[in-house]
Amino acid sequence: MSRGEVRQAQVISTYGPGSLIPVGEESFMVSGTDFWFDSGDPAPDEVFHEARLESHLGVQGFAKPPTGGKERDLPVIRFPKWYSCSNCWRLDTYQKISSQGNCAFCGSNRLVPSRFIAFCDSGHISDFPFKRWVHQGSEGPGAHELSLKNVGRSAGLSDIVISCSCGSSKNMQGALGKDAL
Repeated sequence: MSRGEVRQAQVISTYGPGSLIPVGEESFMVSGTDFWFDSGDPAPDEVFHEARLESHLGVQGFAKPPTGGKERDLPVIRFPKWYSCSNCWRLDTYQKISSQGNCAFCGSNRLVPSRFIAFCDSGHISDFPFKRWVHQGSEGPGAHELSLKNVGRSAGLSDIVISCSCGSSKNMQGALGKDAL
């Protein structure tokens, strides 16, 4: 992660694998420890020992986590991938909506990571399937440009509406239920 820095203590606690890290107006998820070292194993100078804890856990040392800055970067992935523009309400993946950090459609610098995600009982996490939600599972042919708008004065899910250029529209009420998707 070249745009921000975290301390080693933060990687062990606050920003461990699976954690979300805000960097400016963007959001990233810390990759698992299997992505932390290029060769698969830490270099000898990146390993430290604590005999009692090693014995208790049945391991032979502990690796210092990467932190960015002058040392190796902490591997992250963009998450969530879906962003919305606070100016034109466009909702799309960061790759499609961003042009050098600004909205590719209206030029605004007010891109916001989605606050809706999905996960299963096994702990797998993904972006919320906005297209599937607004089309109730049946998306027709053609381009489908989405927008996300808060139409009320509350922050309730019924006031957050996803609309599609095809005419489909659905609020987020019920989207967080166990069987919603």
